[in-house]
Amino acid sequence: MLPCLQEVNFSYAKSITDTSLAVVAQKCPQLLRINLSNCTAVTDEGILTLCSTLKGLQEINLANSSISDESVQHAVTHLPSKFICNTLNTLNIVLMCC
Repeated sequence: MLPCLQEVNFSYAKSITDTSLAVVAQKCPQLLRINLSNCTAVTDEGILTLCSTLKGLQEINLANSSISDESVQHAVTHLPSKFICNTLNTLNIVLMCC
């Protein structure tokens, strides 16, 4: 357990999955920032797990991820506030176009 870890960068880590994020959320309860850019194995389920578990999460970088627009919109607008990352102040989603 890494209870004091506040920031983690998994950018380009192709092996990071929703299961990985569930373990991170459980083992790193003080996590404030997570970079998941180019983590193509992470899905909507993994992001919802992070947000529902890590109540102090402030920043998620999802650039070039496979997270759906609908999932982000649903999490931000429709889920009960206690389920969303209440302290989230940065959400970076960048789509690369050819």
